[in-house]
Amino acid sequence: MIIRFKKIKKRTLFYYLINLVSAVLLMSETTSIVKPFLLVLCSILMIPNPLSYIPMLFVSSWSISFTALPGLAAFFYYLVLFFISVFISLLINKEKVVSFVSSFPAARYSLLFAIWIFATAFSSVSGVWYGAVKLALYIIPIYIISRLRLRDMSFCRTSIDIIAAFFSVYCLYVLLFAPVQYYSDLETYGRNSLRSDMNPNTVAQIVLLFFTILYCEAFRTKKYWLMLFALLDVGTIMFLGSRTAFFTMVIVAAVYLMIVLKTSFFKKILISLVFVVLFIGVYSIGIGAGRSERLSLSSIEADEGSGRFYSWEVLLTEVIPYHLVKGVGVGKENYENLPIFALDADNLYIDLLTATGIVGLILFFMYYASTVIHLFRFRKKKRDWDFLIAIFLAYLFEGIGETVYDTPVFWFWGILSVMAINELKHSENNIEEEQQPESGFLFPEETTCPPVNNL
Repeated sequence: MIIRFKKIKKRTLFYYLINLVSAVLLMSETTSIVKPFLLVLCSILMIPNPLSYIPMLFVSSWSISFTALPGLAAFFYYLVLFFISVFISLLINKEKVVSFVSSFPAARYSLLFAIWIFATAFSSVSGVWYGAVKLALYIIPIYIISRLRLRDMSFCRTSIDIIAAFFSVYCLYVLLFAPVQYYSDLETYGRNSLRSDMNPNTVAQIVLLFFTILYCEAFRTKKYWLMLFALLDVGTIMFLGSRTAFFTMVIVAAVYLMIVLKTSFFKKILISLVFVVLFIGVYSIGIGAGRSERLSLSSIEADEGSGRFYSWEVLLTEVIPYHLVKGVGVGKENYENLPIFALDADNLYIDLLTATGIVGLILFFMYYASTVIHLFRFRKKKRDWDFLIAIFLAYLFEGIGETVYDTPVFWFWGILSVMAINELKHSENNIEEEQQPESGFLFPEETTCPPVNNL
């Protein structure tokens, strides 16, 4: 066997590095004027390659408080620059890097959901429309981008792999050796976050995404050393003590293992059970580290799911029946204006029904189901985007204990999924690409020597 490194074009390597530098700058919590200056400089250097903005949308969507310029959310900043870059590519580039295609059902359902959110914003119980309009602005780009097909989508996948691996190390290091005090409007929490404006549960959701990406990429590329980064994410989630993220991680890892294993159903069940037992073993070893004592069923019963059970009961019995069609409106202001005390449910399904009504709930899951079905359908041809399937499945479980539909990172995966589906759907070289599977990111490839003909 010969180990060799896959050659990377200098220009592509430049975009990988500038993505990583920008990601680190976004995560740094500093008020220095140097930071926005460097972010803007890096973002301008990305303009020749529209796909270089997609990984930055991933990072900037972790928290809407990340800013590229004072007062301007980085998520929207990179979104605008993406469309500018697409426009420039259409005008200048000789190679047809961008082409127009027809949208598909998932994108149209997302647009209908955004229109419904926008339409109901002005009849919410509080009369505050800002939250709904902001959510609609997260969703509408999915439909617009679904009309585009960009070549060389492997750059996006590889960049996201690199970012996930880097921040898997970064997050564990910070939480072990330099945790940040988290502040909120209600109370001050302990030193258990990455930034003072990031809730520890939000951090756990982001780390869960890192785990899902790297775990799936390890199976797809057969580069199992990527599991080392995924194990770091396991430790980080345990340290954070997020029960929802921890149990979602275990379930998704077992379910995805059943999807990729090529063996009998009985053996799949047996292997998955062994896998779950191993996770429980890792958890038991880690008891006492950070907030991991919270990762038990008894702790859920003791605090009634951190008050979630009470909120679920109140919303299901006292609110939803009276606002069943269009809901109370998106945004915490609407919950605060209810005639009874109720907080958001921290549950995807109940909060969707409460805020957007039965119509919004149906439209949302029509989009969701259509996206997953498309990803599964093209998986038979290529497995390049397996981690998207796992992420969408993860949100179904994560949604039991968290409200995820109103976060930009959730809708980022909609943007990436429509781009991935268009690549799989319209690629002219699918057959050739199937015969030459691509690596996940910068790592050595294994090749065999060609046979020598005997004379």
